[in-house]
Amino acid sequence: MAPLLLILLFLTSSLPAQQNNQFESLLQFADTSRLLRNASVSIYAINIAQGRVILDKNGQKVLAPASNLKVVTSAAGLEILGSDYKYKTSFSLAGENTPEGEFIGDVIIEPSGDPTFGSTFITGILSFEEIFDSVFLRIEKAGIKKIRGGIRVDLSGFSVQQFPDYWSYIDIGNYYGTGVHKFTFHDNMYFLFFKPGLKPGDPAEVLRTEPEIEGLKFINRMRTGKAGSGDNGYIYPLPGREEYLLQGTIPAGVEEFDIKGSLPDPAAAFTGLFLNELERRGITFTVSIIYDSVKTGDRQQNQLADFYSPPLREIVRIINKRSNNLYTEQVLAALGMKNGRGRTEEGIAVVDSFLKANNIFSESLRLQDGSGLSRSNMISARTISELLHYMAVKGKTFSDYYESFPVAGDTLDSGGFKRFGLGTVIAKNARIKSGTINGVRSFSGYIHNKKGDLIAFSFLVNNYNGRSADVDGWYRELLLKLAE
Repeated sequence: MAPLLLILLFLTSSLPAQQNNQFESLLQFADTSRLLRNASVSIYAINIAQGRVILDKNGQKVLAPASNLKVVTSAAGLEILGSDYKYKTSFSLAGENTPEGEFIGDVIIEPSGDPTFGSTFITGILSFEEIFDSVFLRIEKAGIKKIRGGIRVDLSGFSVQQFPDYWSYIDIGNYYGTGVHKFTFHDNMYFLFFKPGLKPGDPAEVLRTEPEIEGLKFINRMRTGKAGSGDNGYIYPLPGREEYLLQGTIPAGVEEFDIKGSLPDPAAAFTGLFLNELERRGITFTVSIIYDSVKTGDRQQNQLADFYSPPLREIVRIINKRSNNLYTEQVLAALGMKNGRGRTEEGIAVVDSFLKANNIFSESLRLQDGSGLSRSNMISARTISELLHYMAVKGKTFSDYYESFPVAGDTLDSGGFKRFGLGTVIAKNARIKSGTINGVRSFSGYIHNKKGDLIAFSFLVNNYNGRSADVDGWYRELLLKLAE
């Protein structure tokens, strides 16, 4: 038995080397180049048609994935919630009307964590102004000229802690770090407009916010940068203060320039705008704002309007093609509601169970959010590749999932790879989700080889020494090899 055991051990140990022979020079680059030799690398690829691993370099090593984590969250969302899943936001009245046109009771808003409510990312979504028009049309049709009671927003079931643990301070005041909320609107985002100075170094003047948000206060340290330098401005929340520090630069040479910030309290911002709309329409009111679970008691409840999100398949397209953090975190919260609460931790537990239930490698997996914004997320290229393999072979929603990835070399695609691989076999072949945060660059997705076999791949690099574009160049060569 001993000789046979030795032979089996030899064959097992030689498998990665056999798989990697055709990639030998490219993998040596990871060990010897100035760009990667001190970096952490995890590379993995599976030929789905053959059910065979064809590339493995440190495939089980867990690294920060950045936005490549979105392919995990979106897969779990589609498979568990379903492609047709929709969020719902309801407006109703609980109380009674007097003959004089006074409504005595509560205006009730029941959200469900819909990231598309009043969103700007999906064509055909009602703006928050159009939402107001729909709600107030029904209020006016009911003959209501005065409201006495409350505006009650049901925020039960979600955590009051809006930001996942381990998000960076630099992110949480800006539009891509809006956190998790049961009530969202306008992408939990506002536009902050500046008037730049005449020359670089001049102060930049704050003009306004859109929408107008009461209570936002700024300490303005924003400066004017060179013409054409783009958005290099940041919005920092100041601990213990109801103010935000504005730093960085906006470009010279334009009349005005806007950057995007995250709403600190979307429900409060919306109710403030709601009260302004009541006043604008001549409806007088004496109301209190209540953020709690909805309890109507014996009062009659009359529905004003229900607003539904697009189906989840469309939301997932925005997640993967546009790398939208808010949409991803809200899908994770919806998964958390499967365990009774829309908390990040509950959603992560559902994702973890999904991976384990489908025998997807998850050793040493450590997740802190759904979008990959935290540098503390840790996952391996093997885990991502096996998930991609599972979706292609067993996933009920694979078609919707596959179509959500950016298409390389397709100038008409809405993703970020319009020119990547143009003039090569990569173009209009590879589907790639990228990820980038400080020191992290990742690609994961699918590509067909010349035989037509579909290949799932995941490339993760942390702490490279150089430009992300240089890492992309190496990834491009790996993809060209996979496509042979």
